[in-house]
Amino acid sequence: MRTPDYQVAAEQYARGVRTLFAPFIAEAATRAVPGSLSETADRAEQLLIASDELTHAATANLAMPEPALREAAATQLLAKALTDLDISLLLLEAAQAEAAVSSTSAAEQVTRSGIGHTLAGEQLEAQLAVLLGEKRLTAATEQAVRAAPDPATARFDLLQAVDDAVLQITARASKTGQVALAGLLGLGMSNVVQATGLVGQNIAAVLGQTQRVTRLYGLFRSFVAKAHDSLLALLGPSIAQLATRQVLSWLNELQNGALFGTIVERLYEPTKLTAAVRAIIAQSQAEATSYLAVAERVRSLDEQFSKQIDLADRLLRGLRWLNAVPAAALPQGRLILAVIYTVLSAYVVLTGADAVDARHTRLLDRTPGIRRVVTELLAAQPGPESTSSAG
Repeated sequence: MRTPDYQVAAEQYARGVRTLFAPFIAEAATRAVPGSLSETADRAEQLLIASDELTHAATANLAMPEPALREAAATQLLAKALTDLDISLLLLEAAQAEAAVSSTSAAEQVTRSGIGHTLAGEQLEAQLAVLLGEKRLTAATEQAVRAAPDPATARFDLLQAVDDAVLQITARASKTGQVALAGLLGLGMSNVVQATGLVGQNIAAVLGQTQRVTRLYGLFRSFVAKAHDSLLALLGPSIAQLATRQVLSWLNELQNGALFGTIVERLYEPTKLTAAVRAIIAQSQAEATSYLAVAERVRSLDEQFSKQIDLADRLLRGLRWLNAVPAAALPQGRLILAVIYTVLSAYVVLTGADAVDARHTRLLDRTPGIRRVVTELLAAQPGPESTSSAG
């Protein structure tokens, strides 16, 4: 789902991204021709405006009343943050190529080392497809509803869907959250503590000035800031600042020997959650089609979270590239990374909690999660008296 304003902004941004990357993807052997780098900078400057417009449009969708719009907007902002980060890395290598133009051999070494190495053409198109709004396939679901089994079988299918979704969401949040927090710890606690005061602030101001003031280096830093802005929009400044306290608490526990999986399980309470949801299902006597519809919604929550975690994992890989950028090119780089890691790690855990409706982690309430979906769609449906109970 997408609104007209969002769709226009997404199409404009996608065109700009494709135009920027096209020469480097098409000419794999000689990706950066020094004479074309000024044109690359021109295109990137135009794309800055499109990037801001898309962030604003997606952020507006996060406040829409339709849960499907909010879910899609969250995934799209993650995809945009990843694309902005890829753009920044492309521009960094273009800037390095420009700096090396005085030495032919050095220029060839830089330009042929793989500008855009973080992004194959297929991956770029996959990210843009998310931004442009993929249509959900519902034919299989409709066919399953039409060919609904008996209520007992349908109820068992729902029970299995709940068990699988809660287990997988908890495991994925634990794994990716662990990686994000490990990256944060690797930056040093001094940077982490300083970053907590910057979460929710304008990161572009932190970048400041540097001795490398060429257009391409400036654009590289600008798109790092755009990636941050897209991630911050996922939580909003106020929630991000509150979540920062939780991140610091998790880091303290990790430093004292705790496993992050244990922390996430304490937050989500997956065993209690599945038991409570199972009790609701066991007491329901809804039609088989209702069980199937709820099971499909539960699976869609799991799939949506999986898409977001995949994007978050790719973002984390990109952040490792940023960590190697010299301070001359990215001033306050480790501090900026600490801010991004903090926001991303908080979002991963909070959006997982939202997906399962964890009772003790409610900072983010963007979509009806598993507990609420089952409660709202089954509790009010007594169904036929002849329906048997199972599970």
